[in-house]
Amino acid sequence: MKQWYEASTGNHQGLIIDEETGDNIAVTYDKKHTEFICRACNNYDNFIELLEAANNILTDALDRDECHDENTGEVFDDWGELMEAIDKCEGR
Repeated sequence: MKQWYEASTGNHQGLIIDEETGDNIAVTYDKKHTEFICRACNNYDNFIELLEAANNILTDALDRDECHDENTGEVFDDWGELMEAIDKCEGR
């Protein structure tokens, strides 16, 4: 998995380096943003894996009719929250 880290610039800017290649990946205007960007990028693959797992769980539950109240037809709160979270992550 690709890993990025913060390198020292000696000024107010932050520098993000690809650990594998040593390439400069990005420069942040303010060093305080560098750690956030590194963490986000380093966890991207984990995020995609989690999103796929959540989609699979939701799809299986929908296929088994476990997400809706039998009497009212309304989506149970926890399944609704999962649906909303997945939609947000997928840009819907």
